[in-house]
Amino acid sequence: MNPGHFAKIFDIVDSGFDWTFAAFGLIFVAVGVIGVFNPSLIPIKGQAFFDARPKLRKYFWLGILLFAVVSTVGALVSSYSTYARLRSIVAENRCRVVEGPVEQFVPRPSSGHGAESFLVQGVPFRYSDYTPNGGFNTTSVNGGPIGANSYVRICYEEDKNIILRLEIADVRPPGPPSTANTR
Repeated sequence: MNPGHFAKIFDIVDSGFDWTFAAFGLIFVAVGVIGVFNPSLIPIKGQAFFDARPKLRKYFWLGILLFAVVSTVGALVSSYSTYARLRSIVAENRCRVVEGPVEQFVPRPSSGHGAESFLVQGVPFRYSDYTPNGGFNTTSVNGGPIGANSYVRICYEEDKNIILRLEIADVRPPGPPSTANTR
């Protein structure tokens, strides 16, 4: 198969930073803030223990808030630094490129949180919708475009084989010849 045209499906440079993973921690920050400023809104099993020790209750909620803030900021910094590193690999044209038919395609199971995997020219790729990796990770079960019959060109980070740019060949048969300007 010698496809002539590729459609760009994913490019980390165009996709932007996905902050949703790190933002999930804001839920726990909010719980910590409520616990610190209005602890009566959040009932705690064994409340009598905390009622007898109001300072302990205050330190408990401060600890929850501190942990939530530190872990959320840590997740944000970690995920953004990974994104920036991967983006620079593509922007500086330092990624490895492989092109060919998808081989040994194993789709993610429709139930559960497994990974999808395949090979292209002997290079293994593995990703999951539920594991943020900074690159392409949409499985076929969730509408991803890669399948057993795909012909792809992939720009990837070679340490973990993270897909940074995905192009899929347009292998549809050509349409009827254009009749414009013919007499």
